[in-house]
Amino acid sequence: MQQTLFNLHEVILLITVTESLLLALGIIVIPKKRPQSHCLLAGLLTLIASILLATLLVWSSAVQQTSALYSSLLIAILSFGLLAQGPLLYFYMQSLTKHVNFYSAAVALHFSPAVMSVVIILVFDLTLFDWLPHNWPHIANYKHNLILFIWAGFKCLPLAYTVLCCTAEYRLRKQLQDRYSNIPFWELRWAEIILGGFSLHWLWAFVAYWLSGYVGPEVNQQMGKISDYVTAALINVLFGFTLWSGRKALILPDISDHKRDSSIVENSEEKLAAIRHAIDVDSLHLEPHINLERFSEHCGVKPREASTLINKHYEKNFFEIINYYRVQEVKKRLSENRTSTVLDIALASGFNSQSAFQRFFKRFEGITPTQYRRQANSPSKRPAQRVSGNFP
Repeated sequence: MQQTLFNLHEVILLITVTESLLLALGIIVIPKKRPQSHCLLAGLLTLIASILLATLLVWSSAVQQTSALYSSLLIAILSFGLLAQGPLLYFYMQSLTKHVNFYSAAVALHFSPAVMSVVIILVFDLTLFDWLPHNWPHIANYKHNLILFIWAGFKCLPLAYTVLCCTAEYRLRKQLQDRYSNIPFWELRWAEIILGGFSLHWLWAFVAYWLSGYVGPEVNQQMGKISDYVTAALINVLFGFTLWSGRKALILPDISDHKRDSSIVENSEEKLAAIRHAIDVDSLHLEPHINLERFSEHCGVKPREASTLINKHYEKNFFEIINYYRVQEVKKRLSENRTSTVLDIALASGFNSQSAFQRFFKRFEGITPTQYRRQANSPSKRPAQRVSGNFP
């Protein structure tokens, strides 16, 4: 019987490697507002491709029968990739809200475990032969301990980056809410899916590492394959994240502190009055795509100052205060207009997402828009007025 060139697991790895590299190339050539974020995401995809390819070669019986068995190159690449993927994902998440300075000592510290693993492998001449568990009884004790030390690093350290990445995602969410009045609910979910996928992957690797001493070789091999399959699934999620959220909401321009020379007002009372005028008179909340930068420019106030004043005076962020006034507009129109649909009124009042409209209306009023209209049109059942927070 003719032996197959690759088994199913190896084919999946090869397909994922190819897909990762194609995605990385596509991300680089896509027009971009924030080049650093795109470059970091492309770098992460390239790193994943190198990890999967090195994994395929390290555990390939065909490779183990060649001179590569006594080379350190493959395991150096694999170790660096496994220890660098956590920091790279973390800095990618950070780059969505601010520029990352890669010349800082803090960044170097994050990548130091990956660099240290390569140095250990090269200095102590740890080869692929030394790396394979079934050869451990035949290698020097110090080599065995060094390999266990490196293994522990790339099985346990990524869990710390799960926490760091979740923190970066939380900051991203808060900044988006402070700057944009309309953020479709699913767009914020993409980052959570990415973090959830990597967290699941790293948690599985951590559990498999600690169970490896209690299960047989075949079970260990299956657990390793499952980890590879999770990585393959993540590649497709990353593609969706980049194609939708990355292009629409999550890759944002920096908030600039540009001044309008003649129109910048000086004291807080005047700035607050300008903010009130923008809502009460100019009705900027009715613009579906209004954001903090455009709102602030209209008021003649710096974006950071406008955000601070809104948070301090209304005890709500820009995202919430704009949608509060939209809800008030919807209530007014629901009471006056009995022919238009609720959705048409919501769209005319500045909302461009039905889910966001429903969520905010019920949050501020305690009932659905349909229930409110029914009560507003019934003389005996006028809806009670609800006020949430320090709204005027």
